Amino acid sequence: MRGGGRYGARLMPNLLALGAALAYAVGVVLQYQAAQAAAPARAGGTGLLVHLARRPVWLAGIAANGVGFGLRFLALRDGSLVVVQLLVLTGVVFALPLDAVLARRRISPREVVLAAATVAGLVLFLSAAQPTHGRDGATGPAWIGYALLTAAVVLVLERIGARRAHAVKTLTLALAGGLLVAFGVALCKQLAALFPHHLARAVTDWQAYALVVVGAVGVVFVQRAYNIGPLSLALPVLVVVEPVVSVIVGVLLFHERVRHGDGATALAAGGLLTLAVGAAALARSAAAWHQHHDAPVVVT
Repeated sequence: MRGGGRYGARLMPNLLALGAALAYAVGVVLQYQAAQAAAPARAGGTGLLVHLARRPVWLAGIAANGVGFGLRFLALRDGSLVVVQLLVLTGVVFALPLDAVLARRRISPREVVLAAATVAGLVLFLSAAQPTHGRDGATGPAWIGYALLTAAVVLVLERIGARRAHAVKTLTLALAGGLLVAFGVALCKQLAALFPHHLARAVTDWQAYALVVVGAVGVVFVQRAYNIGPLSLALPVLVVVEPVVSVIVGVLLFHERVRHGDGATALAAGGLLTLAVGAAALARSAAAWHQHHDAPVVVT
């Protein structure tokens, strides 16, 4: 019984992360479909947002994203940041059939291969690396170093893209947005450890306020990336950067252990690369299809 209890305790965060991936997939697809169904006259400015707020499908998408955030938060409480983030990445696989049904398009054989490669990469990485739960929180100096490094890289990316062509600017903004989102998820990991026994501390610690600020700035960068360049360029970067950075943060900041030696490192790296490439290509494929078949809708 004790062994079964420990196994269940290890399994629950993974199930919650998969539930979050599914919820995020539903949320993204529903919000996109609702935006595309908006009248062309309402395709820009606050008029679109007001219109969408009256549509049950769009509101359902918002609710699904909220469920996804809650499930991921609970998964991070007891689970490994590395494992949870990579499982959430499988949302691109869950989104594929739902998007195909709602958009009335066929799933191409290439997309089936990419989805299979994404899952295979995940299985290979988890089998080879065997990540384990580390510390519930990082030290103050570690957070300061991580914050300064993230801020410096974001500023450099902003400067690089400022005077470049739209394609380069889209990439730099997407990279910066992905880094900020990954930082926010790391903050969630530390805050999640305080639930449900230390609620007062959770809402007064600096991490809670930092999460609000970082989340808001991250949304701005992501939205700018979407508005400046094509979705097929920005989305794959955002899909990959967040979980890959989270793997590094989980190991360095939260001291999560991954297996190495005896070829495990090479297999884990190969699995992570396969996962990242498969997920990015899958996101790009779906975004490119919509780019060529849907009327442009811009939210500003």
